[in-house]
Amino acid sequence: MDKRSFEYTDSRLETGAAALYELNVVAGTDGFSFLAADPTGTILSLKSWHFDPYEDPAQGPSSAILRILDEEPLLNAVFSHVRYAVFGTETTLVPRRLFNHDELPAYFRLLLPPGNFEFGHSALPDFDCYLAYAVEQELASVLRQRFPAAQSLHLAAPVLSRALQIIGFDSTGVMANLRHGVVQIVALERGNLLFYNTFKFDTASDLLYFVLLVYDQCRLNPDQMPLYLAGELLPDSEIYKVLYRYIRHLNFVGPPLNYFWPHDVAAPPDHLFFDLYSLKF
Repeated sequence: MDKRSFEYTDSRLETGAAALYELNVVAGTDGFSFLAADPTGTILSLKSWHFDPYEDPAQGPSSAILRILDEEPLLNAVFSHVRYAVFGTETTLVPRRLFNHDELPAYFRLLLPPGNFEFGHSALPDFDCYLAYAVEQELASVLRQRFPAAQSLHLAAPVLSRALQIIGFDSTGVMANLRHGVVQIVALERGNLLFYNTFKFDTASDLLYFVLLVYDQCRLNPDQMPLYLAGELLPDSEIYKVLYRYIRHLNFVGPPLNYFWPHDVAAPPDHLFFDLYSLKF
């Protein structure tokens, strides 16, 4: 069910020295990835897996993640600092003055599919609101048991924070982060959050529809307002070509702020592992 999509481990990495390293992990029903870096921010290991949702449901994402955690020696080491983010589409934003952390399940009463979920929240002071989220109970349990002392959050929180840094407090634009057939779309106007949501898509046309829908709902002109792209796409992909026909200013996000690839390594494109890089913000 799990398919490794990227693998890099530097020859200078020492598992026995993990207590000097930091670890970032992103885990969801769609995939799993991790990044290990030394105190200077130099990336020493980065690996990523995709999960096929059409495979045998008995071998679900939690089983796949457990297998990865057991089989990767580095993930069983003790690190100086661990951050992990869960990813799922079950999120909502609540204005700060209306938020009540005791009422988290109520925010999802009409939104959740059948299943067992845990609820969490993160303050987003830049936008004067809270991010409330639901995560599958089994997935939350697996991560909590393996990383009991880790800093945990939903991926939407760092994505929103980085979108603000990328678009800027004095500018207006849209950012789309793509991962495994799901896109997170953020629209900002001079530091004000106009829109955030996630959409599942199968084709480039599906994705184009959702992006243009956001432009339309936020009354942004695709001939004037830029679209910043992050995540799993390349300039020669069908998705990029379709977006390029309709969005005048199309840009990939820039290099990570806190991490660096060794100078003697052919680094992947800066935008490709935006999720992992964004956890340190």
